[in-house]
Amino acid sequence: MTNRALRMKSPLLAAGTAVLIVALAGTAQAARTFVREIEARAAVPAPPGATFLNASALGACLTRAQGLEKAGTQLDHDGAEIDRLAATAALMGRGIDLNSALAPDDNENGADSMAKLHKRFMDYDAMAVRFQNASKAHQVKLAEYDARVHAFDAECDKPFRAEDLTEAKRALGWK
Repeated sequence: MTNRALRMKSPLLAAGTAVLIVALAGTAQAARTFVREIEARAAVPAPPGATFLNASALGACLTRAQGLEKAGTQLDHDGAEIDRLAATAALMGRGIDLNSALAPDDNENGADSMAKLHKRFMDYDAMAVRFQNASKAHQVKLAEYDARVHAFDAECDKPFRAEDLTEAKRALGWK
């Protein structure tokens, strides 16, 4: 590929991938305080005729809540890493745009400059692939997490007696 062709192609490649990266980045916060949400419901009076969670079922819900909190925190951490990859790729794309505009055409340093620019393209492409793979895997994990949260809410968002919460925590060894 000639220097001129590579210089003309580079801004288009970098800009196209940068748009994709920015569009996919920016994950939402997944973590919730499920255990505290359950504890807060102890003070809420149950509606008449409501089905109550017993201490055993409440203990299972508390254990699931704790697992969901850990999973949500990990998802948020993974999302921050994906955002970091996106920012790095965007900076790399800007550097490629700048270097391609400044690359010499036909002097003795032109081949060396173009080789460096080509290496930057390769590094940028590798970063873009890494970002895309991480983003796709994260989306799958988020969907699984959302399904777990939905199931948790359906099964555990029921009234209970304060004494059952105390009993469930005691059985789990919680304070």
